[in-house]
Amino acid sequence: NDCQTRAQEAEPSSRFERISEAIDEERGFGLIDEDTVLRAVLARRGGDVTREIRLEFGEHTQAARDFPGGSAESAYREGERALSRAVAFLQEEVGVPHFVLLPYRYLLVVLARFFAHYPEPSPGNRALLRRWFWRAALAGPVTPFGSWTFAMRTLATRISADDETGSIQRLLELPRVQDFALPKLTQFRTSNADSRIVLCALWSLGPRSFTTREPYTRQNLVDAIPPGGTTAEVVERILRVEPEGHHSWAANRIVSLEEGQRNAAANLLQLADSLFDRQEARAVLASHAVSEEQLSALARGDAVGFLKGRQRLIEQAVRDFLSRITETQFEDTPPLDSLNLDDPDEERDDSVA
Repeated sequence: NDCQTRAQEAEPSSRFERISEAIDEERGFGLIDEDTVLRAVLARRGGDVTREIRLEFGEHTQAARDFPGGSAESAYREGERALSRAVAFLQEEVGVPHFVLLPYRYLLVVLARFFAHYPEPSPGNRALLRRWFWRAALAGPVTPFGSWTFAMRTLATRISADDETGSIQRLLELPRVQDFALPKLTQFRTSNADSRIVLCALWSLGPRSFTTREPYTRQNLVDAIPPGGTTAEVVERILRVEPEGHHSWAANRIVSLEEGQRNAAANLLQLADSLFDRQEARAVLASHAVSEEQLSALARGDAVGFLKGRQRLIEQAVRDFLSRITETQFEDTPPLDSLNLDDPDEERDDSVA
């Protein structure tokens, strides 16, 4: 009947919601949107992640999919496991602690496909996969691919079964090094990918609490972002009124996970108090890309001097972070353990005959 049909049609969506909630509960990653979860489930079974989910488990589609023969239930279950492994990789090795800081959602779909086929990739390939992720995040989908949909499908199809190293090498073919540049620091918007990359770089500094002086933890991040929250929940303006010509600078944003009313300028200025241990105060400042010189500028009301000085520190922090994780100075050679360097029929090279 109509009621039963409507219930069946609604089921997949509710299942994707449950997958998102389960991963958030397990990993503290925040709620992944249902469309991304859907694409990840599809990606596990085939590179074309734009296909229709409601036609996925018909008898005519089984033979054309990776992991053929499984039920819809097993596909959802294994899709969740692959997505969870991808999230763990982002948090523990890539430097993306929470969903709201993920530069592009389609990159998570590609990672889910990879971890579906290779749950435990070699250390060398994990390092190469981290390089690829950040290079792809910097390039964005438009320059090399034209759209995120085409980028997601193209990259997912480069991952094939029984070829872990080859899959990584094919991913690394694009984007090219010349396709990416430093994120814009003068157009900070929590809704755009460049700014989320900047925030990942700032998170890598280990920002400290102004209250406890201890580094914020991933759990602090989870607690600060309500369900359905955005990056704006963890970023605060330092100067309420931005000087002319300095609107939307990254220098006027700071990671703040303090409970209760937030006042970034006051939190910074309290560190100028001589009652505070200077070494501890400097550590807190440095963790937010602020120097004592900039703190002095803020204290005397030199807003432009403060912003210009801090902008330089943030730019250096972003450069250092991206240089460390994109590793463009190195060759993207496959791990040695993936190369067959031995010929069983080849004789030793120290023969005395």
